[in-house]
Amino acid sequence: MIPQIPCPSLSELESLLAPSASSNTDLERHLDTCESCRRKLMDSAVQADWCADACETLSSEQDTAALQRISRSICALADQTRREGSDLHEIELEQLRPLLDPPSHPELIGRLGRYELEQLIGRGGMGLVFRAFDGELHRVVAVKTLATHLIPISSARQRFVREGRAAASLAHPHIVPVFDVITEERAPALVMQFIAGPTLDQWLLQHGPLPWQQVIQLGTQLASALSAAHVQGIVHRDIKPGNVLLEAEASRALLADFGLARTLQAATLTHSGMLAGTPDFMSPEQAHGKNVDTASDLFSFGSVLYTMLCGQPPFRSTDAMATMNRICHRPHIPVMQVTDGVPVELSSLIDRLLAKDPRRRPSQASQVAELLQHMASAPVRFGSPKRYPSLKVSTWGLIAILILVLAVSPLLLQWMWPTQNTTKVQSLVTAPQATHRPNFTSQRLDEFGRQFITADSILQDLEQRVQSLHQQVFATESQSANRFPEFGLDIDQQLNQLRRQVQSLETQVEANPIP
Repeated sequence: MIPQIPCPSLSELESLLAPSASSNTDLERHLDTCESCRRKLMDSAVQADWCADACETLSSEQDTAALQRISRSICALADQTRREGSDLHEIELEQLRPLLDPPSHPELIGRLGRYELEQLIGRGGMGLVFRAFDGELHRVVAVKTLATHLIPISSARQRFVREGRAAASLAHPHIVPVFDVITEERAPALVMQFIAGPTLDQWLLQHGPLPWQQVIQLGTQLASALSAAHVQGIVHRDIKPGNVLLEAEASRALLADFGLARTLQAATLTHSGMLAGTPDFMSPEQAHGKNVDTASDLFSFGSVLYTMLCGQPPFRSTDAMATMNRICHRPHIPVMQVTDGVPVELSSLIDRLLAKDPRRRPSQASQVAELLQHMASAPVRFGSPKRYPSLKVSTWGLIAILILVLAVSPLLLQWMWPTQNTTKVQSLVTAPQATHRPNFTSQRLDEFGRQFITADSILQDLEQRVQSLHQQVFATESQSANRFPEFGLDIDQQLNQLRRQVQSLETQVEANPIP
């Protein structure tokens, strides 16, 4: 058993990133087994790249006052991020406090206009989310602030306010309403309805996958919300479980943060290859850095439906780059091959939503909402998928499949044709153009028919075994296939070749019966 070393400090982890770093076997082995340290090192590396982009931006900044503000923000954030055990929520909050007015009570966080910030309840790519109290209307609200490192960038502030106003124009029972847009330069923010329930992400983490009936119910609500936004020309750009809020024991869903991902794309510091959106739920267009439209939202929505049913996104991998590569180039595993008891129509709809080509997806969110609503009342039909996924398997897995095929093939031949006719079968395959073949007797035809049905049953059993193996490979894909990528092979090609051979042999037997 490999001994486990304690988690190293952040400075020790960062030493691995230095160009002159020497090999540290123990530390590298620890990183292979400790996800927490891997994330810590990745965050540090991203932060270093972000600082480099910021320095390039500062060199072209003409406003001296803005330059000084950005410099102070960068230096403070970079220094505090490198403190051992520092929390990103606390770092961001510490940066925001000087921009707030003093609270009316020392236990509160601060005041922004007429809103008293009571409690920090979340953090996203755009900034912090607070539970707050509206002093004029006497109601509890949620206040989402713009991230402090984006506040000095005028394009980011303008986009944030513009997208917030567009989201405020949306009125739909399954869209979190925006009550107010705070346009102050020192701390732009959105004021929204406070939803006491968890996010879909939190619910899935605690309760696991949802039953298909509940997925159809929530999916219909979210698709109708998307449709209402798309009609007004608003694209969400960041559909994910973290942006879906649940109420009434997860029987009601509301979609939040419409259009705000575009603010990150427009920000000066994100022009060096950074992509807005969560990698697990990106569309291929987003992963390629292209402009996105309503079809991109539908792809991300399909990924959310898949996650609700299966408990994990359809393209999840060990890191963000591998995930985006799968989104762009790898087919997903159909839902029915991951979990049991999912209607055929629901699985087929998710397949269409996850099409790589936007033209193959449903044309409108309203169409998706109608299909889901119809599924809720239509007779349920279950069945096996019509196509097989492309999966990478290890060499040992492929060898096991080939051994199984070779072991069954002689039995197929023996059941299809008696031993004494083996020579005639071989001559049949090698000489298909023979013109003279005596006819079967009635008894011989019946016997051959029974043997052919038995052989066909064996072939179906073989395919079911291969399908079961697919499911096992999918369950361990992130561990086995990613650990041995050089052994990756496409099992679909092997199966299709076997089916073509069987079909060819069937055709020859029908055209040239054995006497």
